[in-house]
Amino acid sequence: MAGLFGTLGDMWDTGSSIAEFASSGTISFGGPNLFEIINWVCLVAVAAGYVLYVMGLGKLGTILKDRDSKAIGQVRIGAIILIAASICDIFLPSIIIWIAELIAYILMFMGFSALKKSTVIDAEAVKGFGKLNTAILLILIAIGISLILGWIPLLGLVIKFVAWALEIVAFILVILGWKTVKAAPVK
Repeated sequence: MAGLFGTLGDMWDTGSSIAEFASSGTISFGGPNLFEIINWVCLVAVAAGYVLYVMGLGKLGTILKDRDSKAIGQVRIGAIILIAASICDIFLPSIIIWIAELIAYILMFMGFSALKKSTVIDAEAVKGFGKLNTAILLILIAIGISLILGWIPLLGLVIKFVAWALEIVAFILVILGWKTVKAAPVK
């Protein structure tokens, strides 16, 4: 019986340790917060994704004509700013990162707005750029409502949830938009 109770006690202690770990998010040896480590890994992954994105935009820019190439350039500059912002997010104040991201998304919005009106590229690609433009607009709306209303107690939680939902929809639109652009025939 003592063995059974000892085992149950050990299980209880382990469960308590896990619950304490889950609630505090700290690693028991006094290192950095687990969520900080996850955040750093995600920031590196985001930066790597944007590097691939910039490389792909460079290839796309060589295929398109002058005006459309300029629009791709705006999107590319926005992506480069997002790379810098995601790397600097580790050590710069949030307001600086927020301003950099806002500038980046505005540049990307302008670029995709021009591309969705293009008469040079295929109609399917134009539809894809329209989805990308809508995605960036949703991100800008999410940033705007978070900034303007996100600080209000209780309502701020709802607003942040709405912003998060908009960003999820934007993420899906980005995937669908680039899929449509990729599938479009090159003129």
